[in-house]
Amino acid sequence: MKKLLTLLALVIVAMTGFAQVRTIEADKILKVDYLQQYSVTWAYTGVAADTLTETQTSLIYNITINKAEPMNYYIKVALDSIDGADTTVVINIKGRMFDDEAWALIETVTTAQIGAEVNTVIESMTDADYTYLLGTGQAASTQFAIKQDTTGLMNYPADSLVVPVITFAQSTRAFTVTPSIKPCYRQVQVELIYNGPDYTGAGVALKDIRWYFQKSNQ
Repeated sequence: MKKLLTLLALVIVAMTGFAQVRTIEADKILKVDYLQQYSVTWAYTGVAADTLTETQTSLIYNITINKAEPMNYYIKVALDSIDGADTTVVINIKGRMFDDEAWALIETVTTAQIGAEVNTVIESMTDADYTYLLGTGQAASTQFAIKQDTTGLMNYPADSLVVPVITFAQSTRAFTVTPSIKPCYRQVQVELIYNGPDYTGAGVALKDIRWYFQKSNQ
């Protein structure tokens, strides 16, 4: 019996030693609003459990956007220290189409050190939706033709004339346009990661997250 109790105690200690991830919303679905067809606004206010500490190192919030067109985002995350200045926080924005797919990283930022309330904005409005690839071509070349003056002029010696002749080699320019899938993702994830191990305070509290999704020009 003592061996069994000891084993259970070790299991409990081992389980509490692992970093925990809190998913705030299993999946928040934003329904279609026909009065606001080109933009979607959503906000979440943090609760007591929404903290980043040595034991709970990640917070995740998932959103499904029920829109038929590509959408850009403007996301503002407000964080505050719990007790004194603390470390920075990594904010990852990820996307995917369906629940059974892996999340793809769209972009990542690192906040300033959390000593008081810090607001961090992550947006895709200014990101390029297309990638342009320019093909290679041959540059222009220059040749010179020399003509001798064989007739001469009165009281003037024969001379040489240097005439520049510019020739252009045939050049091909091909533009390859690669559209980005990022504005087309149906599901968007905000992942907050406690950026240790240089913990100096008691942790970081999530105050709120605000989203603004706007129709993309893609």
